[in-house]
Amino acid sequence: MIEDGSETTVYLVKARNSFEDTEKWLKSNFNKIFENELNGRHTDENDWPAKRTYKLFTEWFDAEIHITVEDIEEAPIRKN
Repeated sequence: MIEDGSETTVYLVKARNSFEDTEKWLKSNFNKIFENELNGRHTDENDWPAKRTYKLFTEWFDAEIHITVEDIEEAPIRKN
């Protein structure tokens, strides 16, 4: 959770060679994330913006790229 009490979504993707490569991947694949985030807030696709651009994505959402995920649980974590 962030300070205002809202939750964020973390997307795990295959490791890339560099931050720039990951950023390029995001620019090429933002629409899948955009649609997932819209669907989590409002499921009527008719109300979604018809033209979803990377620029609009970055205006609506804060995307952060992190290169490390630490698993500190003792039990295995399974993909659902």
